[in-house]
Amino acid sequence: MPAGILINFALFQATWLASVLGAANGSPLLGPIVAAFALSIHVAMSSHRFPEARLILSCALLGFSCDTTLAFLGLVRFESHWPTSWPCPLWMLAPWVGFSLTFNGCFSWLKGRPGLAAAFGALGGPAAYWAAARMGAIHAHDTPIVTYVAVAFEYALLVPLMMRLASLCVTRRHAGDACSRTAAPKGAA
Repeated sequence: MPAGILINFALFQATWLASVLGAANGSPLLGPIVAAFALSIHVAMSSHRFPEARLILSCALLGFSCDTTLAFLGLVRFESHWPTSWPCPLWMLAPWVGFSLTFNGCFSWLKGRPGLAAAFGALGGPAAYWAAARMGAIHAHDTPIVTYVAVAFEYALLVPLMMRLASLCVTRRHAGDACSRTAAPKGAA
């Protein structure tokens, strides 16, 4: 396995863990700080810096918006609302940044496989929320299965969509580049 893929996966995991532990322990800025560090490393490793940064920030905002909707509906409550009282705190952008780092990296194998991407999201999203709830960063609905079904639906829709966006954003392949692993279209340099 190429070192870039391992670094990509490590950045994703570090961002998620810092976000969840920071929020659960009253340090909501920990996740965003680690996410900014991970994003800078990831983009620096990429041959497609601007498209990759645009993809990551777009997907992070889309995921954050969907999580905000879940919070407005009362399906989930997030810890550490500082610096705002918005239903979805700013620290929740960080895990989405971390996840978005993987679309042209360690999870690029999901591109072009929308059914597999949907299944991956439907299982992985609720698992991440369950773990975050166990760590104290989020609180599920009074009937937790309602939260986890909603999250499964959210991720089953978002992961294939975000993988499609990743395919459109970065189209050239560069050997050893953890951030762009798609095949070059015919006639492309």
